[in-house]
Amino acid sequence: MSSAIRTVPLLLSLLLLACPTDEPGEFPFGGLVGPYDADRAWPSYMLYSGVENGGAYLIDMDANVVHQWTADHEARVWGYAELRDDGRVVTVTSGSGVLGAHVLDVGWDSQVVQILDQPAHHDVHRLDGGNTVILGREYVSNHDLFDDVLKSDYFAEVTPDDEVLWVWHTDEHALKLRDFVDVEFPASDEDWAHANTVEILPATPAGDTDPRFREGNLLFSFCNLNTIGVIDLDTMALVWA
Repeated sequence: MSSAIRTVPLLLSLLLLACPTDEPGEFPFGGLVGPYDADRAWPSYMLYSGVENGGAYLIDMDANVVHQWTADHEARVWGYAELRDDGRVVTVTSGSGVLGAHVLDVGWDSQVVQILDQPAHHDVHRLDGGNTVILGREYVSNHDLFDDVLKSDYFAEVTPDDEVLWVWHTDEHALKLRDFVDVEFPASDEDWAHANTVEILPATPAGDTDPRFREGNLLFSFCNLNTIGVIDLDTMALVWA
């Protein structure tokens, strides 16, 4: 998985710095963080993940390590990592197998709080109630799209006990995309969509005026189709792309 850099708002960062931590260390990938214009850049910290030895770094504007998360786990790479308000990190890891590895929930002290045994990749979204919406990968047979087995994606909500509550298989809704955008499906067994992102929409002015973008709907992106879309999770219908 590619490296991911996420900006952490200043207020959250200050709250985190109130927790016990070591003295700032040197970011081992400092060359990836270039100079910045202090008069224009928002003063904040960044969460960096994707390193080969597994882990995530909270770094300041000068690439000093403020805090680091690691875990005694078989995962080789921490891809996307999301910092929670309580200092825990939820991360998608890669390990053995072509479908990915696990979703790890790691505490501020780097202790593993939870492991979801799901073939997730690229992105997850932790819900307030503790469940997790994952972006997963699977191999399907869908002759409307391709004559042979096809690499595809799905979205699912998973409980802390690894129970899957619902699954939205992207291939089953592929043709519906054509009601919204002009897309062509590749005639190969490569990723037909290659989803990159899953987010649950918050309350916004757009959602107040248009139910397609209401709070609780799911936003996704399909890299290989240059397409973004929204799923209504009440009806499981694709409502916009």
